[in-house]
Formats: sequence, structure tokens, C-alpha cells
Amino acid sequence: DGLGTDVMLKLDISVQDCTCCPGYFAIGGEYTVLPSALDANGYLKTSSSLTFTQTSAKFEATGKDVCFYKTDARAIWNNAANACGNGYVGTVSYIDAEHRSMGWRLPTVAELGALQSIHAALSTQPTSALDTQNLHTANYWSSHELNATNVWAWDFFNQFSDGRYSKSNDFYVRCVRSY
Repeated sequence: DGLGTDVMLKLDISVQDCTCCPGYFAIGGEYTVLPSALDANGYLKTSSSLTFTQTSAKFEATGKDVCFYKTDARAIWNNAANACGNGYVGTVSYIDAEHRSMGWRLPTVAELGALQSIHAALSTQPTSALDTQNLHTANYWSSHELNATNVWAWDFFNQFSDGRYSKSNDFYVRCVRSY
């Protein structure tokens, strides 16, 4: 008002765009593999069935948030990363067109394991977007290979990770993105 009574305040706010996570939002849910858990070829060591506690010991929580996409695809492992990268399994669209360019990837096996406790009620979680589907009680591909022919997957029925799955198996894919 020109009389010297105006006050300027600095305001720090954070606004989350709800369209950035068309699925389940997992706060602090990103995990990266520890270098000590990899062999000389860059593969995740050991192949026995591991609980989430045993699996997560090979990873480090980054503190970043992740978003799991709202629906699943089915694919052999060699096509699973492609399903996340461009939204297609073969010629079938998996990720909605408006969400394809968001930087989706295959989740780590620890990120999948972290979802175990809520998988049966995923679509009713308060942090789930509309139309988010429950995870199947089945195997889901992870981004980690055991060797040239086998990959780590999370088994939502038996509640463990295992690296003895052939890349030729047809498992579910639930893509994830970090932010």
C-alpha cells in the first residue's frame, strides 16, 4: 500500500501432479542393488528362494519414491523391459499412450518384494490411482539377472524371490518409475 506495511514472506511448497503416478505410489520405495551383491559379470548373486528380508539385504533403499503402473502385462523376460520402455507387448498396448514417455522400467526384485504386504488390496490403497488393479498371486519379472539364461522374479504366491527362472517363461510385468 506504499505505507511500509506490506510484508513479503518466502513460501516453500511442493505440488505433486496426480497424473505422474497412474497406479500405486510407494513413498520411499526405490531400491538399488548393492555392488557387493553382484558377481564379476554384474549378475545378482545366489539363486535360492529368499524372503523379502533376505532379498532387501542385497539392496539399498534410496529414499526416492516410486510409482508402480496400474495394470500388468505378461511377457517373456526379453520382452518385459520393452513392455516397460515403450508400453507394448508385441503389438498390444500395455501402458496408456499418455503415460508411455514417463520413464518406466522393470522393478528391482526388492521393489517387488516391498509390495508383498499389500498386493491383495492394491486397488483399494489410498495411494492408488483409479483403475489400479491388484497384483496377481503369481510370478513377476524383475530387472535382475542371475546369469545369461535365468532371471530373478518375485513369487507373490509363495512370498519369496528366486533367480532360477528361465528367461523363456511367460510371467507378469508391473512397470515402475522413480521420482
